[in-house]
Formats: sequence, structure tokens, C-alpha cells
Amino acid sequence: VVPTAVGFARPDLVPSLMLAGFVAAAIATDYFDGVIARRFGTATARGQLFDHTADFLFVTCGLAGAAVGGIIPWILPALIVVAFSQYVLDSYFFDHTKRLRMSVIGR
Repeated sequence: VVPTAVGFARPDLVPSLMLAGFVAAAIATDYFDGVIARRFGTATARGQLFDHTADFLFVTCGLAGAAVGGIIPWILPALIVVAFSQYVLDSYFFDHTKRLRMSVIGR
């Protein structure tokens, strides 16, 4: 246990551990906000759009950072932008419900 704790206490790992903590917190809050909104009957189309937009920005910014660092090709964040735009346009204009289409996987 002690060698593992000493290994995690290395100063050069602090940014990586902080990033992992932020990502875990973002995933947890993203999951629970939808559950709470549905349980208390406060889910709205505007809140749903805000949630999806926040998810989109989180993923796209993370991938853009990885692209700047040369870890992934630039096409990946660009394709995420195209896919999200298509999802919103399809949901609002072609599905005629003016709400984002949900899937069982997304809940």
C-alpha cells in the first residue's frame, strides 16, 4: 500500500490526477442531473438542450486539446461538431417535435 501511495504522490502526476478527478466529477454530475430532473418532474426541452450542449462542449474541447497536443488527428473534433449539428437539426426540424430525440442508451 505504501509504495502505491508514494507512487501517486509524485508531483509530476498531479496534473493527470486532477484531470482524472475533473473528468470523473463531470461524468457523475452529468449522469445525476438528468436522473434528478426526471424524478422531480423538472425536465424540460430547454434543459435537455443545455445538457446536450454541455456534453458536446466538454467532449469537443477535450478532443481539441488532444488534437493540439498531437495525440489525435484534427478530424475527430471536427466530426464531433458535424455529428452534434446533425443531431440537433434532425431533432428540431425533421422530427417535427421541437425536442431532442432521446434514446434508451442516452438515459
